[in-house]
Amino acid sequence: YIPEDFEWPEAKVFFEQTLSGKVINEWIISNSTLLEYVHAKYFIVKICRGNMLLPWLTNNFNFQFKPIYLVRHPFAVVNSQLKQGGWDQVVNKFKIPETPFNDNFLIHKDFLNSLESREEILTAVWCISNNIPLSHPNNNKKWITIYYENLLIEPSKCMSKIFNVWGIPIPEGIEKTYRQKSRTALKEVNIENPKNQLGRWERELTRHQIKKMQNVLDYFEFKTYSRKDQ
Repeated sequence: YIPEDFEWPEAKVFFEQTLSGKVINEWIISNSTLLEYVHAKYFIVKICRGNMLLPWLTNNFNFQFKPIYLVRHPFAVVNSQLKQGGWDQVVNKFKIPETPFNDNFLIHKDFLNSLESREEILTAVWCISNNIPLSHPNNNKKWITIYYENLLIEPSKCMSKIFNVWGIPIPEGIEKTYRQKSRTALKEVNIENPKNQLGRWERELTRHQIKKMQNVLDYFEFKTYSRKDQ
């Protein structure tokens, strides 16, 4: 997180280089060849943990195409994280990031220290990470807010929204990609059956887990999602 009005020249240079394709490493070009990278007409940057940065980024950069902010049900996100393996290092104790501007965590220190399971901790991280963009007055104004659930159920409607805001035609044949899985998706992900996919977390998490995760949502007063939603 960086406060949107904070002037940080080094951070701005770093993001300017990253967003303009001047930072190249093996991971960045792992899904394309170097030749494709060099000759690409557009450069798309995916940031998995950048939600809190949206106000600062949109305040410091004049994007030709507004960023897309993709939001997914926290229980579905946490269920995926628990199975994916990339979050296995998360232990049953919340560790407040020792970074600049970590007040968004410190003000909840007592509650965060009371959490006793990985699913609670990951849910709390989701809440803190998404609270800033979702509650910001520029939400869905300086960036395009898309809900994963809507994208899965009504992909054409969501794509129309994005390209209308961008002011460019929808690419020909894009509908063929609507049911293609992400390269990083787990094998059991089935977007051919959207309703089945959306309800997976409810079938795979225990009632006890869901109840504890809901307690975290209640603490952060999140109304957008709950355990009753899919």
